[in-house]
Amino acid sequence: MERLVLLSDQELLAAYRAGSTRARELLFRKYSLLVERYIRAHVRDSEDVYNLRQEVLLKVLNGIRTTYRETGRLLPWVMTITVNVVNDYYRQRVKESEIILDEFPSSLMLSEDFSAEWDYLMRHERAYKILEQVCTDLSLEDRALIYAFFYENQSFRQMALSRGVSKSSCFKYLQRLLFRLRKMMMAAGVDESFLEE
Repeated sequence: MERLVLLSDQELLAAYRAGSTRARELLFRKYSLLVERYIRAHVRDSEDVYNLRQEVLLKVLNGIRTTYRETGRLLPWVMTITVNVVNDYYRQRVKESEIILDEFPSSLMLSEDFSAEWDYLMRHERAYKILEQVCTDLSLEDRALIYAFFYENQSFRQMALSRGVSKSSCFKYLQRLLFRLRKMMMAAGVDESFLEE
């Protein structure tokens, strides 16, 4: 067992692929500190640092078994994954802040009497709650498709590839799904005039 500590990256990889749990632990320990240092330099929240480190190391260990090709050294590959995870973390935070800012019109911040805007926001909130309830009646696959289109901004090609169907089939299915969703919303009392009441 102690002999594994002296092995090179390639030998550790071979032992890990052969099923050695000790090799997995050594790979984890060897890169854990480097990954954590990089993340800590870019992310201030210690809980997020821990979560991102775990995410990177899990991707590394899974990638070694599936996608990693030994064309070079392991460290640059690990650090590329780390950089990508940190970038994804910040992209997600930007999306969340845009969603929060988009919900409040700028006129609400500027006007002294914002009761009309407040009523409008309350109608929006009610519509979102109804939409949330209506979406729970959809299948998990349908909800995933709507999420991919509206929240992840996936193209029809990306959605079709991930589902194993043609682009036109995906487009037609999404059209029918949105039409069905609209009918469900109208049955729940939300239509074009709902926000203008």
